[in-house]
Amino acid sequence: MNGTIKLSRVTHIYIILLLLLNIFSLSTVESLRSIGRLSIQTSLISFVIIFAVYLMRGYYSSKLMFVYITVFLFIKVQIISFIVNNDSGYLLLFNVIATFIFIILSVQVKWDRYLFIGLGYVISLLIILLFIDWNTAQYTTHRFQSIFRNPNALAIFIFCSLYYQIMAAYAVKKIALKIYFLLILSVSIVLLLFTNSRSVLIAIGIIIIVTIVQMYKPRILKYLFLAAMFFNASFLFIYVKLYNTAIGDFINNISLALFDKNFFSGREDIWYNVWQHIEQSFLIGFGISANARSLNESGYTTHNQYLQTFLETGILGFIVFVFFLFAIWRLLLNSQNSLEGRLSTSFFIGILIYSSFELTLFQNNFQIGLLQWAIIATGIDLRNKRNN
Repeated sequence: MNGTIKLSRVTHIYIILLLLLNIFSLSTVESLRSIGRLSIQTSLISFVIIFAVYLMRGYYSSKLMFVYITVFLFIKVQIISFIVNNDSGYLLLFNVIATFIFIILSVQVKWDRYLFIGLGYVISLLIILLFIDWNTAQYTTHRFQSIFRNPNALAIFIFCSLYYQIMAAYAVKKIALKIYFLLILSVSIVLLLFTNSRSVLIAIGIIIIVTIVQMYKPRILKYLFLAAMFFNASFLFIYVKLYNTAIGDFINNISLALFDKNFFSGREDIWYNVWQHIEQSFLIGFGISANARSLNESGYTTHNQYLQTFLETGILGFIVFVFFLFAIWRLLLNSQNSLEGRLSTSFFIGILIYSSFELTLFQNNFQIGLLQWAIIATGIDLRNKRNN
């Protein structure tokens, strides 16, 4: 029985290449978007095959037992809901199952410094191209999106790239290269700021807070998962209730002053309507193809990963999903002896908060979800004796 998988360099580069090509699906250029869509499906099929090969070779770990159990139970609830609701989204069901397989595979795969450095160089070139495009756009300071379909799509890509930029800056030994990657990191943050994406900026703020806790108050780190999930649950309720109240108007004015955006973005109506719909099938939900588009006039998604999970799988699936997240959290807590472990932990909490505003971890945005899960899983060290 082996827990840690050492991929061949070719296989690992192949996976990284697919993760990058997936981002093309967020482009406004049709040819790039087609490449991205093809890459997403190729990625998911490839991950299943690679995982199956290593599983047959005995690469599994008792340290992941909690993860295995929660993934199995969640998929089981998904399938039951799928059958009960006569769902026809077979491809979507496969994609979600493949994503869970990718998560388990990513937890077991270890990165070396050369992979971080190589990916850092690729990302730096993409950031330079984005900077050139920003220059072409005359350094716009409002909702910069480049060739991405909207500013939020560009913002979450840059957000994910920050992890690998930091790791590349840490991995290189020459001072000149460290300065280069730090300059690229600075440019990335500037570009991100000018996308005006509040949800991503909030996630970065959370990452900074978690990093401070790791440095100065490590004893309270273990409570941050519960704090994040409590915030996610309470924010959903309070946000809807604050609409058309004096307090809500006050917060909205602050949001307009800081971000030039209304605090109430329409999510309050979407979330209220979705919750009313959820109550009709509270136990097992409406199946994996269920979405909020038919429940609001604008045709938007739920813009909330937790509410979407509840909509699809009901209270049973939602509870199992939370336990799955907690299983990942436990592994991260026991991987604090490396920079990637600490960085993945802070990004994990940031992504949990971000998921209260967007829908990216699974359906709707697989290209971003796979990147986010790769970031989270990279820092988990199964070789640590504490991960039992």
